[in-house]
Order: sequence, then C-alpha cells, then structure tokens
Amino acid sequence: MKLGIFLCLIALMQFFSGEALSYRNISGLSNSYINLRALFPSSPVPVIEVMWYHKTTDGNEVLLAKFQDGRVIDRLSSRYMVEDGGRVLKIQNGSKNDNGVYKDEATLQGGGLVDDVLYLTVYDPVPIPDVIPQVKRIGDKCHVAVQCSVPSNRSDIYYTWKYRHADKEYQKLNDTGGTIRMTVPIDHLDMKFMCTAHNPADQKNATTHIKDCEGINQL
Repeated sequence: MKLGIFLCLIALMQFFSGEALSYRNISGLSNSYINLRALFPSSPVPVIEVMWYHKTTDGNEVLLAKFQDGRVIDRLSSRYMVEDGGRVLKIQNGSKNDNGVYKDEATLQGGGLVDDVLYLTVYDPVPIPDVIPQVKRIGDKCHVAVQCSVPSNRSDIYYTWKYRHADKEYQKLNDTGGTIRMTVPIDHLDMKFMCTAHNPADQKNATTHIKDCEGINQL
C-alpha cells in the first residue's frame, strides 16, 4: 500500500474513533447559509469522488453528501449542497445543531486520497448595540464614559472601539470592554465614538456624538 493512502486511512480511523485531530476552525451564522470549503492540496490528478462527513458533538458520525463524476449522487437532506467540484459543502439554515467536526475526503484518479478536517461553530446574529455616553466637568477637564451593550446577556460578544475628534479620521482605541473612559480638555470635545459588538461570525456598529460637556447624562 502506498504511504500516502496508508496515512489517509489512519487519519480516517482517527476521525471515527474520536482521537484528536488537527482541524481548522470555521465560524458560521445561524439562519444563514454556511459554506465549508475543503483545502485539498493542489494536484494535477483529477478528483473522482468527494465524501463529506459530520461528527456531531454527541459522537455520532453521518455521511452528509457524496459527489462523484461531476454531480451529487447522494446526500442526507436538501439542506446540504455541494459546489465547486465537491470542494464546498453549503449548509442551508445553519443552526447550533450543526456544530461539530466535518471531514471531506477526496478520491483522486488512480486511487490516491486527500482529506481535510474542519470544526464548525455556529453563532447567533449580533444585536445592534446600545451606546450610552456620560460626562462630568471638573475644572477645565471633561471626564467621559461611554457604555456599549447589547439587549441580551450574551457571553459570546466582544467589543472594540474607535473615536474621532471633529472631522478627523477614526482612531482605534485599545479598550476592548463594554465601557471606555477618558479625560479630555474642555476645548477638545466634539468627539464621536464607534462601538463594534462582534462575535466570530457577525458584527454590528453603533455611534454616539459628544459635542460638549453639558446637556447629556452626567457621571
């Protein structure tokens, strides 16, 4: 048996036996199409057949789709579509039930095998965040705090910030939490803050404009 075929068989045995495999992390968005793309090594040898498998988080393994001779000849349901010569598995209406390990195995002309293993995590869409500014004047300084949050208490959401003064370009802030604080001279106001709430699959932005140190929520 050729070494390449032998190694591929060992990898497939590990996949179905539950042993640790090196895989690529893929993020998908719920209620949307999710595309899983195989990264087969480039080869001048034509691909004859591609098999897509799913190992769910509860340990079950299922054959999702079989692509052979340029067409899909078998698939678990109409949710699964195969494109780009078998290299792409498209999942319709993705949900968290689709989380888990996926394996694609391609049979080359002449009997060689190549494969790829992916781990899919499906996330819910990010809600539009609420941004609440607060200010407090002390002497010739203005203490500014801006809070960014989403309507639901979600542990998978992170925050990044940008700000700009007057008509200058936005600058990225190092703060990554839901609240930022800074102290600026009174004559340095007219500031805009942009909060981006995001997870690995989606993001939403919201902005607020602080023109002066009066007239909005006080710290």
